Amino acid sequence: MLWKKTNAYCRVQNIKRILAICLPIVFVSLLIGFLIFLKIQSTRRRKRERKNIRSQIELGEFSKKFAAFLSFSSDDAELVVNTILPKLNSELQLKTGTNRVLVCSGDRHFRPGYALGEEIIRCIEDSAVIILAVSSAKRNGAGKKCRKLTIKINQ
Repeated sequence: MLWKKTNAYCRVQNIKRILAICLPIVFVSLLIGFLIFLKIQSTRRRKRERKNIRSQIELGEFSKKFAAFLSFSSDDAELVVNTILPKLNSELQLKTGTNRVLVCSGDRHFRPGYALGEEIIRCIEDSAVIILAVSSAKRNGAGKKCRKLTIKINQ
């Protein structure tokens, strides 16, 4: 009788030990599996959204006038206008299957006679994405102008 109780007690202790080892492993495995599932779903959703945006641009139903607004310093105008802007616009046109201009820039889209800050804000509002071409050239007063523009945009 004592032998049976001892044997039963040992079995219970072994089961507790096994559960103490296995349950955390199972829980962590399920958690990792769930996180992988969420990541896959998120990736699929982003792909669907990109495909939807591309088709909206192709059909002319995109809510914004431009896909991107490209902002750059006048010191970098030659590089941006001759190299970056045409390449960016052609790549976007190729990806979306459209021939219309998809990149807004100040040289082409600012209206003459309007305040620069207002035109920048208008172009930003007409674009889905803002791209800032930042150069390392030092300019007098550039920081002050940027702060004023940032404050105006945030209002």
